[in-house]
Amino acid sequence: MRIPEPRGRVRKAPGTGFGLSGRGLGFSLLSAGLLSAGILRSELGALISGAGLGAAILTSLAGVLVEGRRRDRTLSADPEALGLGLSPAARDGNPGLRSVLRIENRKIPIPRAPGISAWVTFRGLSRTGRTAVASTALPAPGASREASVPGCGTLFRGVYRGRAVLVAGDAFGFWSSRRELPGILETAAFPEPEGRATGLPRGSGGNREDASDRRIRGEDRFDSRPYVPGDDPRRLHWKLYARFGDLFVRPGDLAPPPRRIVRVLLDTERPGFLSGEAGNDYLDALVSAALGYALALEARGLEARFSAPGMPEAPADSTGRLYWLADLAWNSVGEAPAKPGPEPLAVFGAPGAARRGSLLADRKSAGWDTVLIIPDLPVSRGSTFWARVFLIPETGPRRAGGGGPEGRPCAGPHGEPGKALRAAFREALDREVRELSGYGGFDVRVL
Repeated sequence: MRIPEPRGRVRKAPGTGFGLSGRGLGFSLLSAGLLSAGILRSELGALISGAGLGAAILTSLAGVLVEGRRRDRTLSADPEALGLGLSPAARDGNPGLRSVLRIENRKIPIPRAPGISAWVTFRGLSRTGRTAVASTALPAPGASREASVPGCGTLFRGVYRGRAVLVAGDAFGFWSSRRELPGILETAAFPEPEGRATGLPRGSGGNREDASDRRIRGEDRFDSRPYVPGDDPRRLHWKLYARFGDLFVRPGDLAPPPRRIVRVLLDTERPGFLSGEAGNDYLDALVSAALGYALALEARGLEARFSAPGMPEAPADSTGRLYWLADLAWNSVGEAPAKPGPEPLAVFGAPGAARRGSLLADRKSAGWDTVLIIPDLPVSRGSTFWARVFLIPETGPRRAGGGGPEGRPCAGPHGEPGKALRAAFREALDREVRELSGYGGFDVRVL
């Protein structure tokens, strides 16, 4: 998805414009050194080498300058000369989620200078600090091209927002001319539901099921509807029950009773032991478990409403709720969870969070139904070739403790939780259970 910007707005972003790379600087210094040595010591070989290298650097500079100006003139005349689009993340046969960056070249000319090429780079950033990077060559005018985001690996949960940059550079990587393209690109990697609805809050309505798709056969089919748990038993249509063996409600108010609301609070307070990428992995597991829990509640005829500290309540529609869950990050401001009300409440959070203690104590004293659900540490997700070869170069089998080879901890999205991380998690979980048991046997579940 592309978010347009107002016309006439010029934005100068860091990293755009004309620049010399580190490689170009190194070769420039080498060329100057060779020329100096050739002149001072009258060495013909050093002089020729320095002059040749300097000529290559200056030729690349001239080509990049010329192509960069041609590109800038075209974009200044028509800001929509290059069409960009970013699709939502999907699998499409891949083991992980990926998005697709679509580029449509309408008017921008292809570089004609020898050794000069042009490409488009996109870099998106999520609220959790994760990045999604993709790069592809600029197609010919009138053609289009697609590139996977990210180029390799998978796209983890989050809403990634960023800008695309059109780059003209030489084949040696000495010089580059970067032009930021208008508009903000956005894509979302939605969480996937996991787990089951274990531990419904008491008073949430039991195992009510939606029977709205059941059909009534025979007489009175137009003035009766199937029975839904919660209907007044005095309105049961016993004649239809004796004939068909199913419960139906007599004519009158044919609307089903309102669905019972269960609040799902995602406590995003981040304990100290869940730092770095291990914390992001645990937040992904937390969100997936809460989403699976909510879907199981809705399958029982209940309504789940999400909330989190420092954020507005999640939208009621499914797409808006998925976007809300995908954009959820750890609460770094330090806000305490808001008190949702007397409805049954399910709290999802990490062990060791301190700010939810007052909320749980108040609900316990008020007699409101509450359950605290703590997901376990996530297991290994790195199943791709690149993750196995480049991100975790394992040389031996894993040990039973969950660490890497030779007992090295390897917490992160591509490995089992390390021993130290799991020990800290268990210690915080035991302390949580002991403290909540002091409130009168508080209901704590571990997924």
